[in-house]
Amino acid sequence: MKGCLHRAVILLLCLSTLGIAKVCEASDESIRAEIAELKARISQLEKKLNQQQEVVARQDEEIEGLKQAGILPALEGINIGGGATFVVQGTIDANATGSKGEDVTDGSYSVDLELEKSFDNGGTFFIHLEGGEGNGVMDSDELDLFSGVNKDATGGDAKMELAEVWYEHNFSDNLFVTFGKLDATCYFDTNSIANDETTQFLADMFKNSPVLEFPDNGPGIRLGFLLAEKIELGLGFLDANADWEDLGDDIFVIGQINFKPNLFQKEGNYRFYGWVNDTDHTRLLDSTRTKEEGYGFGLSFDQEFTDALITFFRFGWQTDEVYNCDMSWSGGFQLTGEPWGRDEDVLGLAVGQLMPGDDYGKAGNPDHNEGHFEAYYNIYINENLSISPDLQVIWNPKGVGSSGQGRDDTIVILGVRTQIDF
Repeated sequence: MKGCLHRAVILLLCLSTLGIAKVCEASDESIRAEIAELKARISQLEKKLNQQQEVVARQDEEIEGLKQAGILPALEGINIGGGATFVVQGTIDANATGSKGEDVTDGSYSVDLELEKSFDNGGTFFIHLEGGEGNGVMDSDELDLFSGVNKDATGGDAKMELAEVWYEHNFSDNLFVTFGKLDATCYFDTNSIANDETTQFLADMFKNSPVLEFPDNGPGIRLGFLLAEKIELGLGFLDANADWEDLGDDIFVIGQINFKPNLFQKEGNYRFYGWVNDTDHTRLLDSTRTKEEGYGFGLSFDQEFTDALITFFRFGWQTDEVYNCDMSWSGGFQLTGEPWGRDEDVLGLAVGQLMPGDDYGKAGNPDHNEGHFEAYYNIYINENLSISPDLQVIWNPKGVGSSGQGRDDTIVILGVRTQIDF
């Protein structure tokens, strides 16, 4: 700011020198006019400089006041982010009782707001607010399937709730402890390209394994260990009922090991896990046995092959004594638009099957493998907006593989997803 005044003085001296050179040719009256104009300009510059100095002084006072009140330190290190997702889907030949043979178009939206605060002592505090409205075409009157087609749909009327709130502490970069209201899908059965319904695959079975009975978000603790540079171990203990009542009576336990080999000089994750959910389950073939537990195991792989291409594969199994489906598999790839000059665009394709268990079939239910295919193309508009056309095809819906078992027509779902981030 002082430089402005210095330049003004130098300009004054230069112009004054020029004025002296013109003394012989100019009248006294013109010289006085030029000097008066220069003085006025310098006066304006001084006034502007004083105003700027006053603004800076007020800002310094406000910052000092925030520091003394303890507000500024509390705000430092806070990251705030969020987004909104809008999905419209139309299905050809709906198969549920209320809409058999009809073409149905429904929509849904969701909103996420996240706040994260990091501390110098290695701790992190996190809050996630989530809301939305709409069931989409998975309303019970429209599609009857083992696995849904819009994992982003929040269901029913408009609502907003605290989805997650937790504290995590990092002990020497080798041990992580997280506790609070947790979403177990953020730590277990994860995948780099098939785990986010807002930007990746929309179908439920490609977001997480459909034969892994995760509890709803609720009280829990997660332990993470770095056993070696390329090996991670995770353990999770959550309230299986997610209701904050009688903690410990019903519990969901999961353990996972993740190997990270540097295959093809590219990153990869090879996760293996096992789990138990000891809430009360009823046996499919013996309704008098209502105190059974559920359990299973699975794997989730993702591997980069090039800077543009990443593949994934999942497999899961759970006991068929208490669950309709006992096995599932899925696989696919994600390809960025770099080969065709759209570096930020993403193409994703996936296919998989859900397999009804033996006991489900013995109980008289259709037991063909329900197949799913999904393809999406995420069009990058700018850093805040993307649009994704989406196609899903489902065959043998709810295990129905012949007309004698019910409506066995292949279901086609066309949709578009709009994602807004900030």
